Amino acid sequence: MVRVLGVAALALAAACGSSGGGNDGGGGSGGTTGSGSCETTGTATGPGSTPGSKMTWSVDGVADCADFVSGTHSTKNGFDQLAVIGGNTRNHAVNLHIDVPTGAIEVGKAYPCDPAYVQLIYSAGPPMGLASTYTSASCSITVTSLGSATTAATGMFSGMFTSDAGVSMLTDGTFTVVPKIQN
Repeated sequence: MVRVLGVAALALAAACGSSGGGNDGGGGSGGTTGSGSCETTGTATGPGSTPGSKMTWSVDGVADCADFVSGTHSTKNGFDQLAVIGGNTRNHAVNLHIDVPTGAIEVGKAYPCDPAYVQLIYSAGPPMGLASTYTSASCSITVTSLGSATTAATGMFSGMFTSDAGVSMLTDGTFTVVPKIQN
């Protein structure tokens, strides 16, 4: 499951690249503050996003958000799992996953990162380039509502990440998405 989510985040980040313009988002479609971007609408309006979905975060104090957000909540095979993936046209993506092997996801509990059960993955790359994945040194994910097929799952996330460029802090992360239910 971890590899699938990691690949999905990278694929989402690559698929969301801008179509034209330079690294500053100028020209073409999908620039930094395009008319349909999360910065101007406040929500994720990209293909596959549930109406009203949104995901926001800051990396090293710079605010960011997702143009595309999807989520899944599953209780298959005795596991309670919540996965949320968000990305934008600047090739930035956040992928979070909580997997409780026995019992249920506890609303309000801060889950620390665990390589097997709780992951927070951050990817960033230049427009139309290959995304770089930052390795999570520590993270926390709190689900404030699990949602249903018609109501939004919500939560908060943060983490410290390392990459070739050094250490980055992801803070103020929030998500709101009506999850696809798989049971």
